[in-house]
Amino acid sequence: MNKVLLIGSGRRIQKNFIPAIACLPELFEVAGIYSRTLAHAKQLAEEKNFPLIENLSVVDFKTIDIVAISITTSAVPGILRILQSVASKLTVIVDTPVFEKSTHFFSLHLFRKFKKVMVAEDYMNFPAFELIRNAVADGAIGKVRCVSLFHNAYLHHGTALIRSFAGFRGVFFSQSIRHCRYGKLTRYYLQGGLRGIVAEPYSPLEGRLIISGASGIITDFNYELTKGNVEQLQLQPIVSDGLLMGYEIKSVNYNRSYYPPYLNKLRSLDISDKSDFNLLKTCGLIRIFESIDKPNSNTAYTLVEGVYDSLISRIARKLQFYGDPFGILFKSALMLMRKIR
Repeated sequence: MNKVLLIGSGRRIQKNFIPAIACLPELFEVAGIYSRTLAHAKQLAEEKNFPLIENLSVVDFKTIDIVAISITTSAVPGILRILQSVASKLTVIVDTPVFEKSTHFFSLHLFRKFKKVMVAEDYMNFPAFELIRNAVADGAIGKVRCVSLFHNAYLHHGTALIRSFAGFRGVFFSQSIRHCRYGKLTRYYLQGGLRGIVAEPYSPLEGRLIISGASGIITDFNYELTKGNVEQLQLQPIVSDGLLMGYEIKSVNYNRSYYPPYLNKLRSLDISDKSDFNLLKTCGLIRIFESIDKPNSNTAYTLVEGVYDSLISRIARKLQFYGDPFGILFKSALMLMRKIR
């Protein structure tokens, strides 16, 4: 049983982290909750019957296995400094974005002593995207050439999702188009040939995606094909009695479905937000917690990858053109700053 110390008491902790842990009672247990906003943390601790931690200095970290941090990015370095003396025995899960201000990137070395560091990038682990990656692995559309997210992702989340189809290879070129018929458009060109498109603004209820491969495409809407020899696969929700149960991808020659195992469990919990979007976020977060002890599709998403996506997405969005001939410049710099073992 992994004992988890929660740092933070905001909506993200309440609506996602706590429900995710509740879905895995055989693996994780909340050992306490700490927040600089003591009154807020006290109220949450009383509601959930969690031990309240008023000061981290009194915590017996010999009884703690995991520290899950979901606070403002400016407060993260301070928490990491407090944990330095006990870091070698701890796994830390830090929410996204890990850092936002450029000055914070120099705090990367504070992660070096921890036993394991994980980034809570739940978006790329949404059930629909898990299913799409499985279809790609089946060879349903051939080698992926382009991942297009039209109002379907926000900044670093979109970058992480695009790169998840290329083994998280680096971006060697990007182009930002401030005004087009899609709004603001950012194009990414990755090592290995994959292209990505993120169109803003983000609108989760209206967003659309197109995953283009050598022999087919996967879309979540009716897309008019211009090439007759390309097969179109449709991503569709599976709904029963008005409730989202999972997703399926189907065409004339292919059919695969995925039913997230914890959707019904999440609906049974005392959560203030039971919208499909929030439940899917929690399903993605569950995948991250599961990867602590058992490798899955999230395992390759390291701290450096998470910080890289945050950095690259902001640079690509602000600059009309960005270039890194080998796609490793920033990633190498981040690895050096962290001094990865």
